[in-house]
Amino acid sequence: ALQDVRIASHRHVTAIIENAFVAAHPQSRRAEVQVFARLAIEAAYATQEMLFDDPGLDAMAVGRMLASMIGGEAVKLRPPAPNGSR
Repeated sequence: ALQDVRIASHRHVTAIIENAFVAAHPQSRRAEVQVFARLAIEAAYATQEMLFDDPGLDAMAVGRMLASMIGGEAVKLRPPAPNGSR
């Protein structure tokens, strides 16, 4: 079914993001990174659908907000540097 293809695709892209993030930040918690990556993928697809369903929305503003939300969570997932900064 099409749903199976979609889910497999989202899992595949999630694994790519997860592996890249963990490679860059090996001290991060893989399970949390996996949840973050999957949520980011789902949020991005839902946002695309929302923009198609409601073309009156400001796509740039929506994109900035989504990027801010995802970026903010990515920063929280990174382990602190030795000096305490992220």
